[in-house]
Amino acid sequence: MFEIRPDPLFRAAMRRYVIRFNLAMAAYALLIVMCLPWVKRVDWVLGKIALALLPLLPVAYAVRELVRVIGVFDELQRRIQFEAIAVSSLITCFGTLAWGLLEKAGLPVLPVVLVTPLFCGIYGIALVVISRRYR
Repeated sequence: MFEIRPDPLFRAAMRRYVIRFNLAMAAYALLIVMCLPWVKRVDWVLGKIALALLPLLPVAYAVRELVRVIGVFDELQRRIQFEAIAVSSLITCFGTLAWGLLEKAGLPVLPVVLVTPLFCGIYGIALVVISRRYR
């Protein structure tokens, strides 16, 4: 059976992306554990803000790496990524809007900090489903 093998530049870019993304997420997790408990202990408002936002630095780096790796994708891979992002955006927007309306009916408040992990989870599922469609 004929197998399509990605070119060496693509494989190298993916390897770099996986390493850098995972390091960024490890740094994010570490900063969340270290910074958030200190936010309540610091009296200076700008210090609280800086500590609360510090975990965003590795997230910004991870986003930059994602944009970079998409730059080496071919047209089909870019289309799959675009469709997965579009689907996850629409589902996340619809779902959070629905939940916001249900909060008025007495359901518990959805913390805003959970919207991004929700989006990422839906994106992962959408990526798998959409990728299968192009096999």
